[in-house]
Amino acid sequence: MRLLISVLLLIGSAVPSGAQRQWIDVQSTHFNVLTDASEKQARDLAQQFEQMRSVFAQISSTQVKQLAPLQIIAFKNSRQISQYAPVYQGRPVKTSGFYLQSQDRDYIVLDLDAPNRWETVFHEFAHLLLAGTMPEMPPWFTEGFAEFYSTIQIDNKMATIGRAPLSALELLHHELLMPVTTLFSVDHGSPVYNSDSDPRDIFYAESWLVVHYLWDHNAMPQAQRYFQLVRQHVSIPEAVKQAFDMDPEQFDRALEKYSRSAVEVLRVHLPEALEHASFSSRPVTRLESLTVLAGLHSHQPEYVDQAIKEFKAILEQDPANASAHRDLGYIYYYQHNTEAAMPQLRKAAEQNPEDWRVHYFWAEMAAQKNDDALAPQIESEARKVVELYPDFADGYGLLGFALMVEHRIAEAADAYQAALRLKPQSEVYALNLAELYSLEGKLDDAKELFLYLQDSGNAGIANAARSHLELMASPKL
Repeated sequence: MRLLISVLLLIGSAVPSGAQRQWIDVQSTHFNVLTDASEKQARDLAQQFEQMRSVFAQISSTQVKQLAPLQIIAFKNSRQISQYAPVYQGRPVKTSGFYLQSQDRDYIVLDLDAPNRWETVFHEFAHLLLAGTMPEMPPWFTEGFAEFYSTIQIDNKMATIGRAPLSALELLHHELLMPVTTLFSVDHGSPVYNSDSDPRDIFYAESWLVVHYLWDHNAMPQAQRYFQLVRQHVSIPEAVKQAFDMDPEQFDRALEKYSRSAVEVLRVHLPEALEHASFSSRPVTRLESLTVLAGLHSHQPEYVDQAIKEFKAILEQDPANASAHRDLGYIYYYQHNTEAAMPQLRKAAEQNPEDWRVHYFWAEMAAQKNDDALAPQIESEARKVVELYPDFADGYGLLGFALMVEHRIAEAADAYQAALRLKPQSEVYALNLAELYSLEGKLDDAKELFLYLQDSGNAGIANAARSHLELMASPKL
């Protein structure tokens, strides 16, 4: 009895209280929703995601790509989401939803009690769509893009995009805009981006305004030019001037005028009917919900210590919980603690040998040892990863690495081509592929990649690319 009470106390202290309620899992054609709300709310949420996905695929004429499997977690109220919200300066950021991208799993986390919850749903999904199709962009563009799509209205034949988000126009009419040079310099660590204050609201509203302005003036190519210039280390004021043919002060005045004009919306005819989605649902046990929620914490650096406690408490009750062992191993793997990670991953593999993540983490840890003798083992594990999850770019990247070590140049190039096709923003894969092209004698293909990489924001990659270009330009002896 004492042991039972001790375990119950441990569980109660190690996990959020909201996990005690009944949870349900709803699967649609492309999405998985875990929620402590009603089944109807979960189905409605999954349906909205399915509609957004279908609309985006039609209007962008591009394949909707996810870099990793997506887990949607929908909390019944704001108190629940606050236990998982991003942390800034030691405090959870006030939010009605957020998108979390990681190597092996993405999360969209939502507060179903928020008054603007559908805007939040579409906003966070727009982040996922952008991450799967474009390289990393500055916050003003990613948030402006997400806000642009957040107010989408969908029926079977038409999508309306670009309406002002809730309260954005009123805010823009009554508050001073920040200079574009200030807006464009905000990064993910800036107080403006993280603090619960008026500047943060203005940042989101003005980011929407700039993206709307660029769309309305057919200026997205100029925006692309701006990103290219900044990537080449041109200063923000000079990049604005060169890309948009006006200095920052002129851009400020144009935005001020645009903020007072009537907002145009984009009405897009959908050539195809919205994709019909199928749904299934099941109740989730308490331990299952705890495991998923601890998995979310395990992917948030500020919550990792808490996640370790949560997983240990779960494994006290369920020692055969493969997911808990795997995600605990994931934490230790990212902490470069091989000694602690290996037993957890071994137990996860015993319970679920078809879990591609276990094979991936195992191979990654072997790769980190920089021991060429381990290359065949890394190759074997990487092949299991891409067999079990063919859309995972990093699995092909790991396979390419092993084949490079084994001096199997053509096969390594094929693997990196697959990785880059799935994850075109990866400069590491591009550099490795360019070097392999050089070894194969495909110098034109190599040069094209090196020219692109010479302006990388990563100094190591930029220097490597320039060195290769200099060697190519030097006269042959």
